Amino acid sequence: MKEIMAVIRPNMTNATKDALEAAGFPAYTCTKVRGRGKKPFNFAGEITGNTRHRLLPKRLITLIAADDQADKMLLEMYEDLC
Repeated sequence: MKEIMAVIRPNMTNATKDALEAAGFPAYTCTKVRGRGKKPFNFAGEITGNTRHRLLPKRLITLIAADDQADKMLLEMYEDLC
């Protein structure tokens, strides 16, 4: 068994859920989280000391897959997000 964790943008949650269900993986856990990626983000053109490190809303999707199904699950999620 493998645990797969993916952090995605909130606007991609429904599309990811639909792709996983269509591929035969309907069970997952989704949690609201906050974080940042590598890219700098300009918050309305005003970067001050407090806003420079502001965290953005994200979704953490956690799935459990059998060893032979983990690669298929990752491919479905990746194709959906790209």
